[in-house]
Amino acid sequence: MKLGNSIGLFLFLYFIFNGSVTVAQTQSPDTLRILAIRVEFQQDDDPTTTGDGTFDLSVAEDRTLIDPPPHNRAYFQDHLLFARNYFRRISHGRLIIEAEVFPQEKDRAYQLDEPMAYYNPNTSVRDINEGLARLLRDALLKADQDPAIDFSRYQSFIVFHAGVGKDIDLGFDDTPRDIPSLFLTEEFLQEYLGEAGIPVQDGQVRVKNGIILPETESQAGLEIGLNGMIVSNIGSQLGWLDMFNPETRRSAIGRFGLMDAGLFNGDGLLPAIPCAWTRVEAGWERPQLIT
Repeated sequence: MKLGNSIGLFLFLYFIFNGSVTVAQTQSPDTLRILAIRVEFQQDDDPTTTGDGTFDLSVAEDRTLIDPPPHNRAYFQDHLLFARNYFRRISHGRLIIEAEVFPQEKDRAYQLDEPMAYYNPNTSVRDINEGLARLLRDALLKADQDPAIDFSRYQSFIVFHAGVGKDIDLGFDDTPRDIPSLFLTEEFLQEYLGEAGIPVQDGQVRVKNGIILPETESQAGLEIGLNGMIVSNIGSQLGWLDMFNPETRRSAIGRFGLMDAGLFNGDGLLPAIPCAWTRVEAGWERPQLIT
C-alpha cells in the first residue's frame, strides 16, 4: 500500500467511526507506565535466524528507509513516543503512556547467555511457546541486575530483542527460527514456565505478563514499520480482543481496525485506530442510537 493512500485510509477510518459514536464522559486519565528493555543474543552466523544476534547500530545511507538503523536507545524511544501520542489521541486523553527505555546508555543492550535460535526451536507450538516464555524471563532477569531499574514503578513490560520478528508470511521462510512477537499473559507464563509471574528485585516484585517485540519487521526487501506491532500488543495488554479468527488466523475486519490487519496500515507506520466496538468496550466512546 502506498503511503499517501494509507494516510487517506487513516483519516477515512477516523471520520467513519467517530461519526457513529460520541466521546464518553470525561474522567481523570489513566496512566500506563512501560518499562522497555533492549536485549541481544550471543553473536552467531546461524542461517536460520536473521542477523547475527546483535542490534544493527550501523548508519543507513538511505534515510528514506522505514525504521532505518541505528537501532539504539533513541530509536526505541521514538517508537514509544508514537505509542504515547497514538493512545492519547484515540482515548481522547483518557490513557497516558509513560515509557522508559533501558539500558540508559545509547548503544548498549543487556546481553543474554544464549543465541537467538535457542528461543525458537521451530518444532512444536509448545516448544516455541516455552522458548518465548524463557526469553521474557531471561531478559527480565538480566535487566534485574541493573540497579537503575525499579520494577515496582511499571505496569507494562516490553522486551525489544535484536533481529526480525517472525510475524509476516512471505511464503517460503528461509529464517524459520526468528522469534514471533506476542503479548504473554499470566496464564501463558503459568503454563510454560510453571509459575504465574517472574520474580525480580529479590522476589519483591512479580512480573505477571510482558510483550516481546523485535528491533525491526523489515526483511527480504520488504519494509515494515514497528509502530503497528507496538500499539497492537499494548492493546492486547489492555484486554482488547483480536478482530481476526483466532482458530484459522484469517482476517475478519481487515484493515479497518488495529486488532486485525489494520496494524500494518501505512506499511506499519500509520496503524488504524481500534474499531468502534473496541473503543466502546474500552470506555473511550459512547454509542449513539441513530433512527
